[in-house]
Amino acid sequence: MRPSHTAGQEKQAEETARLQAARNSWNGEELENLRQRQAQIEAWQNTPDPPEALASIPMLRLEEIPAEPEKLPLEETSANGLPVLRHTLPTGGITYLNVYFALDDLPAEQLTQAAFLCMLLGSLDTAGHDMDALQKARSSLFGDLQFSVEAYGELGQPQRCRVFLCASGSMLDGRAEKAAELLAEIVLETVLDAPEKVYALLCQHRAAFAEQIAMAGHSFAMGRVSVCCTAAGAAGEYAGGIACYRWLKELEENFRERFPALQEELAALAARIFCRRRLTVSMTASDGKTEGVITGILANRLPDGAYSRQEASLLRPWTRRREGIVIPGDVSFALVGGVFPEACRGVAKVMGRAVSLAHLWNAVRVQGGAYGAGMVVDGAGMVGCYSYRDPSAARTLDCFRRTAGFLENLGELDMTSFILGSVAESEPLLTPRMKGKTADARHWHGITYGVLCRIRREMLSAAAEKLADLAEPVRAALDGGPVCVLGPRRQLDDCAGELDVVEVL
Repeated sequence: MRPSHTAGQEKQAEETARLQAARNSWNGEELENLRQRQAQIEAWQNTPDPPEALASIPMLRLEEIPAEPEKLPLEETSANGLPVLRHTLPTGGITYLNVYFALDDLPAEQLTQAAFLCMLLGSLDTAGHDMDALQKARSSLFGDLQFSVEAYGELGQPQRCRVFLCASGSMLDGRAEKAAELLAEIVLETVLDAPEKVYALLCQHRAAFAEQIAMAGHSFAMGRVSVCCTAAGAAGEYAGGIACYRWLKELEENFRERFPALQEELAALAARIFCRRRLTVSMTASDGKTEGVITGILANRLPDGAYSRQEASLLRPWTRRREGIVIPGDVSFALVGGVFPEACRGVAKVMGRAVSLAHLWNAVRVQGGAYGAGMVVDGAGMVGCYSYRDPSAARTLDCFRRTAGFLENLGELDMTSFILGSVAESEPLLTPRMKGKTADARHWHGITYGVLCRIRREMLSAAAEKLADLAEPVRAALDGGPVCVLGPRRQLDDCAGELDVVEVL
């Protein structure tokens, strides 16, 4: 195969010639028949369906929605001296494992280092395997194995959150023992004193990070707004947001000088994190056959360590920021948010869907030309409006500020579709693996089954007047809350009155 700079134009020219030849082969009668047929199709497409046809479409009714949500299996127990979250589900001979090491006592800088450590684990030599051998062992023992820093805000408590370094993997039940041994080897014996390999991984992750920001900037703008509202938002920003990206970028630029000290810091941090006192094991399996095997190996291999859970998170939300961040590209990502005490209520979930589909879809996507827009309601205590691939962030920010007015003038808006959508969003179809992970998340968020039932009842009873009652809290959150716009310089210049500072990514 040879690369060509003209292949595309040549194929387009061939296609144009082929179409022109077909057009020239039609006589006058054939051309007129085609025109009439096209007119009939357009008329049929633009004619509204009669009421009796619309009434024949099957529609789910609110009374058909179960009054109580599905109860996911979760049993808090212990095995070999370790706390265990047990999820007994039919998994077909597979064990899904989530190993949580508490990071509640880490300050911001070390949380970013823990996120960087996750990028290295499983991709460097260990004491028992070089990199190639390790990859082969991982592939043969695990369906997958990933390391990440995860933050879980407490429902209705913006100042509280749990933070963990989580190792997630799946394995055949028959290989659980060897898989657990390899996992222990990775977290305890990874060779961090390998500057060339670490630098290569750093460059790869930093470049991928930059691409993610440019492609999904609304997620990162959400992080910048969340960091001003909740402790979980602060943890997410340091572990995987723009603050984390800038740390990686600075490390890449000064790697030679920084690495010797960083290697020692990472080794000390790993020794501090990977211990029994910080550990909670979550297992989703058909039975408990692998539970004793896995917990026994982890309890035997991991040191006891030291850890005392903090009553309140060390991470505090930032003061309000109104910022613009210059990124490459022609489109922007805009977000406005704020603290919202009503976020833990079911009616707030319905409100978020109604605002997304009945207000922002029309005002920002259809009229404004953005690829997407919506409202996000975080149960910890935050609300925000975002746009995705937006050609005019300045116009969109004004649309966001009209959200409270939309809620005050709902009139006789039918809430059925918004309620159905909110219920479906809160209870998606889940695989056994995801059921276990979702049950874990609810546990860490402090969401009991009773709370889920209360939220479901509030969703099903949501009415237009109840959404109107939320207008003033929404106005307070969006008018006085943080703002973040990621986009090209010219769009940020248009938002000058909304932004206090503009920085380059």
